[in-house]
Amino acid sequence: MLHHPAWVLLFFTPTVLAQEPASSTRTTLLPTTLTPAAMAEAAIGLRTADDTTGLLGCGPGYTTRFDGLAVRFEPVLGDGVATTQHLELRAPTVRRGAVTLPLANAATPEQRGDRLVVYQRADGCAEHFELRPDGVELSWHFANRPAGSGDLVVRYDVATTLPGPGTAPDGGVAFELPGIGGLTIGGVTGIDRDGRRVAGRLACIDGHLELSLPERFVDAATYPIVLDPLVNPQVATYTGVASFDATFDAASQTYLLVREQIVSAAEHQIIGQRFSPTGQSIGAAILFRTGALALQPRVANLRALGRFAVAWVEQSAAASLVALRTFDQQFGVLNGTVTVASASGATTLHDVDIGGEGAAQPGAKHDTTLVWRDETLNAIRLRRVSWTLAGALDMSATVSVWTDSTLPLSSYDEPAISRSAGDDGQLLLVVSRAVLLTHTIQCRTVDIANSVFGPVVTVSSPNGATPWYADVDGIAGSWVVAFRNGQHAAATVVSRDPGTGTLSTTPPTSLYTNTLSTGANWRPVVAYGPARSYVGYMGDNGKMGLYDIVPPTGQTGNDSPTLYNSGTNVQTLNRVVTVTGCAGGTPESNEGLVFHFTGIAGQMTFSLLRTNSGGGTITNLGGSCAPGGTTTFSGNPAIGSNHFVCSIENLPPTTLLTIFNFAQPGPPLACGTCVATPWLVTLTPPIVAGRADVAFPIPGLSALIGAALETQWTSIDIGVAPCPFLPNLVVSDRSLLILGQ
Repeated sequence: MLHHPAWVLLFFTPTVLAQEPASSTRTTLLPTTLTPAAMAEAAIGLRTADDTTGLLGCGPGYTTRFDGLAVRFEPVLGDGVATTQHLELRAPTVRRGAVTLPLANAATPEQRGDRLVVYQRADGCAEHFELRPDGVELSWHFANRPAGSGDLVVRYDVATTLPGPGTAPDGGVAFELPGIGGLTIGGVTGIDRDGRRVAGRLACIDGHLELSLPERFVDAATYPIVLDPLVNPQVATYTGVASFDATFDAASQTYLLVREQIVSAAEHQIIGQRFSPTGQSIGAAILFRTGALALQPRVANLRALGRFAVAWVEQSAAASLVALRTFDQQFGVLNGTVTVASASGATTLHDVDIGGEGAAQPGAKHDTTLVWRDETLNAIRLRRVSWTLAGALDMSATVSVWTDSTLPLSSYDEPAISRSAGDDGQLLLVVSRAVLLTHTIQCRTVDIANSVFGPVVTVSSPNGATPWYADVDGIAGSWVVAFRNGQHAAATVVSRDPGTGTLSTTPPTSLYTNTLSTGANWRPVVAYGPARSYVGYMGDNGKMGLYDIVPPTGQTGNDSPTLYNSGTNVQTLNRVVTVTGCAGGTPESNEGLVFHFTGIAGQMTFSLLRTNSGGGTITNLGGSCAPGGTTTFSGNPAIGSNHFVCSIENLPPTTLLTIFNFAQPGPPLACGTCVATPWLVTLTPPIVAGRADVAFPIPGLSALIGAALETQWTSIDIGVAPCPFLPNLVVSDRSLLILGQ
């Protein structure tokens, strides 16, 4: 792809901007396609436990664990609870009067689909657990009338760390921490084959839970029948999501969102959810890590392997580690966890980030690169993890990218790495640098294949403020770096010279300004596109939104869409992350997703991003002389188009060369039957099967709306002379492009 000629033309001819409308707005955010309710549906997952002794399940507010002896329910209660709370149901019995149905209490849980677990307890008697957004529906299925007389009673032994039992508002049984939350078990319902329903009875006495249906229903029902309560998590104040990240895989056209779900102060889980480019959920939620204090999930893609790679920091009382786990999309397999680094001390390692392969890199190995902060060494560390196509794992030696062990009151902190390497195999590393009271942002490149580092470049701070919390995204030698700058967000564009490897930066541009005096939890995040990139922000005034940045100039667009405005200071609950197709190695994509967590009732949702709205017009001005070929375009010329393509087709086999021309509108030159646009900026793409293509971005600047330019193809075809003065030259029709929004 060749980008720069388009930029040369668009900024070389400012006089063509006179047609800009008086008011130019655009639609960056399409309507939200996945509501909080649908997002909750997508948060349900079920898989075999890592120790293979049972099954693990999850929903938006709970985790479940199924084995041969018990079913455990764990509500997501947040950091306000020191340890994970649970309720277990054990040793079920079924009876009518004096007759007890013989059950297999050590039955093996069977997974059926993405959300159903079945225990076959006896012939014609099965226990079902269906994972739902609002909880787990427990049901007993009886194919035939149980022997005996009297009420049908299912009884469990109950073991729980939660206070109770109490009475739930719906009349069920509650096990809850006051003011925090817990679990409730809803009322019992009986349903027969013909749909007749009856209310049952629910009681919890002396550590036993009893679910019963009345004798008259059991005797008169048409079988099979179902006994059906609901185990429902209850959370008084939801603080269940700490951080999340997202990436895109171009080969499968799949986004992956990973989130840190806070079960308790001692257990943070890593959960993944997949989505299509149109916002539809794909498959079940993926439980990357449960049962541990797993923090700061970050995700990258490995396009050649068809995998997503998720990294996190894991802490225990005595040690911390950097962990990595991959998910194979083709087979739906969650591979084993890899320990990338470990150290003594619960908080020694932190701030992990990960970059992957957006394009299929040459060679036998396929890589992801992890960076993190090592508190003991006062260093930013890096390690490359590789797999062969056969799945063999290889890890390079761990190296220090930056270290400051000998300098007083100084540190490198908060490392970030771009999401994907392009064809050049380059990633950009970004770090916050502090020396006494001086703070800067520093950047350098790393080659994904061999960990060769480029020179360091320092990003200055606008307005002399203190920069920190940097993020980065980009590809193919161009990256956007955003950081918090005092009470502002700021962004700069970093470019790499392909010949020398030297990095250069644009002057940082100040973005959103906080209106309050504090904002320690406010971190800008970046999603890259060559025509329009995005910086997501969260502010301490209860707002979340987006700013758009235009590479390579670093200019901002004309508006800042607000994703969420609570009207109050709730910044500790606000989260936002943006991702575009560039994360999957496809900078030509015009689509992306923005995820945001509002902190209101735990609602997480997302909107579709579009860098352009498909506006603009193309007018055929004629003037071709045979055989000049046929000109086509990939779409309308809208600002913010990351990959606008002009093609020429139907070139005869005798065509030796074809030249694409940008020019300002103006008087053409006529010769014979040819009408040509004077040359200004030209490109000479290869001809393949009678076709040639030129792709370029159209900057996402509203000032360009209404700008006009002409394009035309000139070909060398031996043996033709439509213009007597220039034999062997033919031209296509001229095209007038008016850029739209």
